Amino acid sequence: MRPATVKATLWVLMAGMLFGCGNSQPEGVRVPDHLDQSTVDMVTNSGDYPARLHQVALVDLALTEKCMQDAGIPWKGSVDRPNPDADEGSGVSADRVRQHGYGLSEAKQSDGQNGQAGDSDDPRLRETLLGPRTALAKLTAPGDTVYWYPNQGCAAKAHASVYGDLDTWARITYIPQEISLGLFKKATADERYHAALGRWRTCMSQYGYSYDSPSSIPSALSKAYEDSTEPLDQRREKEITIAVRDMGCNRQVELSRTGLQLRREFARTIEPQQRAEMTRLSGLFTKAEQRSKILSR
Repeated sequence: MRPATVKATLWVLMAGMLFGCGNSQPEGVRVPDHLDQSTVDMVTNSGDYPARLHQVALVDLALTEKCMQDAGIPWKGSVDRPNPDADEGSGVSADRVRQHGYGLSEAKQSDGQNGQAGDSDDPRLRETLLGPRTALAKLTAPGDTVYWYPNQGCAAKAHASVYGDLDTWARITYIPQEISLGLFKKATADERYHAALGRWRTCMSQYGYSYDSPSSIPSALSKAYEDSTEPLDQRREKEITIAVRDMGCNRQVELSRTGLQLRREFARTIEPQQRAEMTRLSGLFTKAEQRSKILSR
């Protein structure tokens, strides 16, 4: 088989399907009065946690690649680097904003460019990496959300090696982000966030923009692009200008930072069932870190 190079983050490959369902929770877990700092970092994907997770993910990826190699299918994945501006509350780095704006005006690669797209659809590659399409495990997360994810294949084997078992990997991967979504809604409804949002609007208006919020900009631009005949390079330049202004105003009024501070504040006192589970998962992640260091030797 021709060597395959698939530049795809493992977390995306494992994302699975979402369906509404009930909730599950391990019994007999002590409920702390509040979460400690490292667990708050984990829930909000801030502080030291992104860098810690990155190191564990690199080991996970290396094990997956070795498993694929042993199966006779050379494969290379990738793990996103931690966002250096995460503690500003930003979802993407400042450098990426300056280079790509919101990513809406990027030239699309043609199918099969560099031999990657066709290889990623290879059934043998997929089954070796992710197992049979029907070999799925189920995880119920907060917010009445169910994740289905592969429980066979090289990726699943690597996850189990690093995290101790596949269920622990899935819970650490998906449950914090679901809790964080709830915290985001609560934070953006807070009067302190609304005050910062008002200052952001005032800042943006100085440049002639009248967007309601940072999140409204990509959708507004996408709609404007639908019938646009403007050359892509010109469109991209204007988009980057808006994105840089957005980022500058955001930092000036500390909008995203305020949102992050509120999420961290609210995370300490999430409902008891979630506090117990996140405390448990934080301990299990520390064990995964220790295990990954041994496996990388």
